[in-house]
Amino acid sequence: MDKLSSYQILTRIFIYSQNPQVHLVNRNFYEISTLNSFRTNFLIQKFGKENVFKISNYGEEFDLYPNLFKKQELVFSLLKKGAIPDSETIHDLFQIALDRGWIEVIEYLLNLFYETTKQEYYDSIWRNGVAKSLEYPFKNKRKYFLPRVFANNRRINFLKLAVSNRNINVAKILLNAHKINPKLEVEMDYSNDEILTCLKVDIIHLNSKELREFFEEGGLESLKLFYLNGLNQYSVDNSIFSEFCKRGNMRFVKFLDENGADIDENNGAPLKLAIENNHLDVVKYLIGRGADTTICKNLDSFLNSQNIHPTFANTINNEKQTIIESKEYTLQQASSNGYLDVVKSLVKSGVNIHENNEIALKEASENGYLDVVKYLVEKGADIHAAQDWALGMASKSGYLDIVKYLVEKGAKVQARENFALGIACWNKRLDIVKYLIENGADIIAETHWKQIFKDKNTHLDVVNYLLERGLDYYSRSSTMLTCALKKGRLSIARLLALNGADVYTNNGDSLRLASQNGYLDVVKPLVENGVDIHIGNDSALRLAAKYGHVSIVNYLVKNGANIHAKKENALMWACEKGHLDVVKILVENGANIHIENENSLILAAKYGNASIVKYLIENGANVHARKENALILASEKGYLDVVKYLVENGADIHAENDSASKLASKNRQIHVVEYLFRNG
Repeated sequence: MDKLSSYQILTRIFIYSQNPQVHLVNRNFYEISTLNSFRTNFLIQKFGKENVFKISNYGEEFDLYPNLFKKQELVFSLLKKGAIPDSETIHDLFQIALDRGWIEVIEYLLNLFYETTKQEYYDSIWRNGVAKSLEYPFKNKRKYFLPRVFANNRRINFLKLAVSNRNINVAKILLNAHKINPKLEVEMDYSNDEILTCLKVDIIHLNSKELREFFEEGGLESLKLFYLNGLNQYSVDNSIFSEFCKRGNMRFVKFLDENGADIDENNGAPLKLAIENNHLDVVKYLIGRGADTTICKNLDSFLNSQNIHPTFANTINNEKQTIIESKEYTLQQASSNGYLDVVKSLVKSGVNIHENNEIALKEASENGYLDVVKYLVEKGADIHAAQDWALGMASKSGYLDIVKYLVEKGAKVQARENFALGIACWNKRLDIVKYLIENGADIIAETHWKQIFKDKNTHLDVVNYLLERGLDYYSRSSTMLTCALKKGRLSIARLLALNGADVYTNNGDSLRLASQNGYLDVVKPLVENGVDIHIGNDSALRLAAKYGHVSIVNYLVKNGANIHAKKENALMWACEKGHLDVVKILVENGANIHIENENSLILAAKYGNASIVKYLIENGANVHARKENALILASEKGYLDVVKYLVENGADIHAENDSASKLASKNRQIHVVEYLFRNG
């Protein structure tokens, strides 16, 4: 009897006995029992394909032979032999595989599809929230197929689990699961069948610290993969940018900053965290990139502790790693990392400076290495390659010195439909926007490119490149002009307004902000260029009145603003806040002081604005309105000058059962009580 036959006989004896203790009979049985192929057949024969995967302890442990099931090889072997658990157990098995990092099992389960009924198919669609993507009415199909495991499980956040375990490969599989198509019989025609594939995994409820550790382990490529699959600021409980500043990881800090991170987010958290954790390189980098140092109280003491004079400004950390062997780097890598000596060595040794459509120049421009950019251009690099891509990338990343250099060397600021300005606006690079406009860029690019980034249906080479660098990570509802106004950059705000910014956005944010803050030089060009002054129920006028900006109120009224908007809201605000000159302008232009039963007088009295009370009464306001409410409120608040004027003009101090004196007494307004007592 040959070995194969002996093996088969022994194997069958063992399996049919259904007794694992047989391995103790002799050495041959023991050796057989250690083989995964044997264990697979034994378990299937003993428990059946449907029952071999029994899982308990809330889906965390195998019931049968838990020690055997600690190895991926056995589980994978059982699956390939057709051991498929029920719909609930298969998700428990999937979670165990995720916990243990069983790549083969995870991939196998995600690739399993099964034929189902029409009813179950559509029930599954509704449960998984994809009905909105279907066409109505539902058409009858020949067959219906569903995946056995949904990576986007609503009960368990599988991706969060992979991030917590820092399992890069598992996360990649989950993020790419939506690309999986069922491996059905090749010769069959499935054109009339309905096949539901996995949805894109929702990137939600991630922990910023865990995600930072995950990215540090997986590198920038892992961050880019998450970006491409929809990672945004609402996916994470806190800012990952601030986390990297706290950690001192310059590579990620630089990458995120160059791709739109707000270096002053959360009241200057990035700079504060870098200081608290003694990361000098990050501190210097953030300051050099324009971080607001005024909100960081311990900056001076930190710099002193590092033997740096506190008055230093705009000092970017340009320290570069010393490279000995240039042959270890390609020209692209050396340029991307700013290794000028290596770049020079490579070029002198004959490396093609123009390789891959000027990729070296593009990388140096995007990553802010002016010395490398200058060297490459001097050696003949084409700054116009790929429609002046180098200029666009420098604008994206916020490197004004490189933008200026390239423009001075002839770069076309309007190339690719003003892309440089469009991406600078998107990433809120204020100084670059100003420079590009001054050098001929068209501000309409902001609206044009914002729509392209939103629709993602044109310029796919640009959009796809930017997507993997966080194009959609930050919410960018505000415009460039709004950003300039919020940061108090008036010279840039004026330039943008003069060039027609926000005329096409039609949301009125910039006009409201400019009016609220008293920036007449911005308000005028906005209105002259066609921004609707009535937007938001004339909110620009109402805000200007609230904050007492007389010149803006006057300008808006002369240009047709509706002074009656929201029941004379502009007048009410001016009366409450004590802006007499604004009140006069509004009344002289027809504002109704009697609306809401003399509400303007009552507000002025309530907040102690005696001059406005006097003006309104002189213009016919009724001191007795709402049962002497003006006198009662002024008495309660202790505004003696207002009380005197109202009484002198006929107010009844005994109204509402002497409410004025009672409230004044209750609030210990003794001077008012004495006056009322003497006069009544």
